[in-house]
Amino acid sequence: MHEFCIAQSLIELAKRHVPPGTMLRRLVIEAGPLQGIDPDAMSWAWQAATDSTDLAGSKIELVQLPWRLRCGACGREWTAPELSATCSCGADEAHPVGGADLLLRTLIVDDPSEEQSDAGSGCRECAEAQR
Repeated sequence: MHEFCIAQSLIELAKRHVPPGTMLRRLVIEAGPLQGIDPDAMSWAWQAATDSTDLAGSKIELVQLPWRLRCGACGREWTAPELSATCSCGADEAHPVGGADLLLRTLIVDDPSEEQSDAGSGCRECAEAQR
């Protein structure tokens, strides 16, 4: 299962980019269709890989990108959910363009020191709205 290897690589990226003194809550990744990532397997791999680390309890969100296709007959490019797509020109010569993307898009963190200072306000929703 390559999702576990991906999770381990993402852990290294997150550790380098999460600001000191904050806690990672969620990270968002985008994956092209050639990556072949199963969302359930990715969630499980992330949980297993982070279990004994300071990232434990954080969540991963996978955004699966559509296929980018190019028509061999007319050169038109478009996106489609499936690889087998017919161009609007009628040609059945669609070829994938890229698709191996794997991008770390977003890190969402909490600052524990802010949570403690907000605790006295008594209104968690108000404290979260201020962030």
